Amino acid sequence: MRQPNRLAPVIYSTATITLLAVLPFVNLLQFVCCANAILGGVIAANIYNKELANTGINIEFKDGVIMGVLSGVLSSIIVTGINIIILLFSNINPIGEVNIMLEQMNQPVTPEMNEILQYFSDEFSKYGFSPTMSIIQLIGSMVLYSAFASIGAAIAISMIRKKRNTDSFPVN
Repeated sequence: MRQPNRLAPVIYSTATITLLAVLPFVNLLQFVCCANAILGGVIAANIYNKELANTGINIEFKDGVIMGVLSGVLSSIIVTGINIIILLFSNINPIGEVNIMLEQMNQPVTPEMNEILQYFSDEFSKYGFSPTMSIIQLIGSMVLYSAFASIGAAIAISMIRKKRNTDSFPVN
C-alpha cells in the first residue's frame, strides 16, 4: 500500500501561515507565540491524518516535523517576497520613519546605531527595499515558522494519538 502524499497538507499549511502573516491586523497573531505557524502545523497534521485514515497507517511525529519544516520554509519565502513587493510599491523609507520616531521620543541614538540606520536607509533609497533586512527577515522567519509549525503539528499528532487510544479502550 502506498503512503499518502504530504504535499496537500504542506500546501494548506503554507497557505494558512502566509495568509495569517500578510493580512493586516490578522498578522498580529504572529506576536502570540507565532500562532499562525502553530495553526498551520495543526492543519497539516489533521489533513494528513485524514489521508492516512483509509490506509491503516498511523501518523508519526516525524511526519509532523517534515510537514512543519516544509511549510515553514515555503511560507517564509512567500511572506518575504510579498513584503519586498509591498516595499517596492510604497514610496516610504521605513528607516527614515524610525529616525523621526526616535527623535520625537527624545531617544538618544549612538553614532554606531546611526551608522547602521544610515546604511539601511541608503539601501532603501537605492533599491526600494533593503536586501540586508530582507535576508535577515527570510532567515528569521524560516527558523521561527518551521519550528512553530513543527510544534503545532506535534501537538495535533499528540491529540490525535490520545483520542485514538481513548477511543480504542472504552472505560467501563
